Amino acid sequence: MAKCSVRSVALFIVAVLCPPLAVMLVRDELDSYFLLNVLLTLLGWLPGLIHAVWVLLNRNPSAENVWGYEPLTRPGGMV
Repeated sequence: MAKCSVRSVALFIVAVLCPPLAVMLVRDELDSYFLLNVLLTLLGWLPGLIHAVWVLLNRNPSAENVWGYEPLTRPGGMV
Protein backbone atom coordinates (compact mmCIF):
# COMPACT_ATOMS: atom_id res chain seq x y z
CA MET A 1 0.00 0.00 0.00
CA ALA A 2 1.33 3.40 -0.95
CA LYS A 3 2.15 5.92 1.74
CA CYS A 4 0.06 9.06 1.35
CA SER A 5 1.24 12.31 2.90
CA VAL A 6 -0.12 15.83 2.97
CA ARG A 7 2.66 16.87 0.57
CA SER A 8 1.65 14.17 -1.93
CA VAL A 9 -2.01 15.22 -1.85
CA ALA A 10 -1.04 18.87 -2.24
CA LEU A 11 1.17 18.03 -5.22
CA PHE A 12 -1.68 16.17 -6.93
CA ILE A 13 -3.98 19.17 -6.38
CA VAL A 14 -1.33 21.47 -7.86
CA ALA A 15 -0.95 19.04 -10.78
CA VAL A 16 -4.65 19.37 -11.58
CA LEU A 17 -4.51 23.17 -11.43
CA CYS A 18 -1.12 23.76 -13.08
CA PRO A 19 0.75 20.63 -14.24
CA PRO A 20 4.12 22.33 -15.02
CA LEU A 21 4.25 23.83 -11.52
CA ALA A 22 3.75 20.40 -9.95
CA VAL A 23 6.54 18.92 -12.08
CA MET A 24 8.87 21.77 -11.13
CA LEU A 25 8.11 21.33 -7.42
CA VAL A 26 8.73 17.58 -7.57
CA ARG A 27 11.92 17.74 -9.63
CA ASP A 28 13.30 20.86 -7.84
CA GLU A 29 14.77 22.18 -11.09
CA LEU A 30 13.88 23.36 -14.56
CA ASP A 31 14.91 20.25 -16.48
CA SER A 32 13.67 18.34 -19.52
CA TYR A 33 10.69 16.93 -17.59
CA PHE A 34 9.51 20.47 -16.88
CA LEU A 35 10.02 21.62 -20.47
CA LEU A 36 8.22 18.54 -21.82
CA ASN A 37 5.34 19.19 -19.45
CA VAL A 38 5.10 22.82 -20.56
CA LEU A 39 4.95 21.67 -24.18
CA LEU A 40 2.32 19.02 -23.42
CA THR A 41 0.26 21.50 -21.41
CA LEU A 42 0.38 24.00 -24.29
CA LEU A 43 -0.87 21.26 -26.62
CA GLY A 44 -3.70 20.53 -24.21
CA TRP A 45 -4.34 20.44 -20.49
CA LEU A 46 -4.99 16.68 -20.37
CA PRO A 47 -1.62 15.57 -21.84
CA GLY A 48 0.17 17.87 -19.38
CA LEU A 49 -1.88 16.49 -16.51
CA ILE A 50 -1.16 12.88 -17.49
CA HIS A 51 2.57 13.60 -17.66
CA ALA A 52 2.52 15.44 -14.31
CA VAL A 53 0.73 12.53 -12.63
CA TRP A 54 3.27 10.14 -14.17
CA VAL A 55 6.13 12.23 -12.77
CA LEU A 56 4.45 12.36 -9.35
CA LEU A 57 3.91 8.61 -9.27
CA ASN A 58 7.49 7.85 -10.32
CA ARG A 59 9.18 10.03 -7.71
CA ASN A 60 10.86 8.55 -4.66
CA PRO A 61 9.40 10.27 -1.57
CA SER A 62 11.72 8.39 0.79
CA ALA A 63 14.73 10.05 -0.89
CA GLU A 64 13.31 13.56 -0.45
CA ASN A 65 14.86 15.77 2.19
CA VAL A 66 11.94 18.13 2.79
CA TRP A 67 13.19 19.81 5.98
CA GLY A 68 16.80 20.36 4.94
CA TYR A 69 18.50 18.02 7.40
CA GLU A 70 19.36 14.35 7.50
CA PRO A 71 17.12 12.07 9.59
CA LEU A 72 18.54 10.83 12.87
CA THR A 73 19.60 7.20 12.89
CA ARG A 74 20.86 4.80 15.50
CA PRO A 75 24.31 3.23 15.14
CA GLY A 76 22.78 0.09 13.58
CA GLY A 77 21.13 2.15 10.85
CA MET A 78 17.66 1.89 12.36
CA VAL A 79 15.52 4.98 12.70
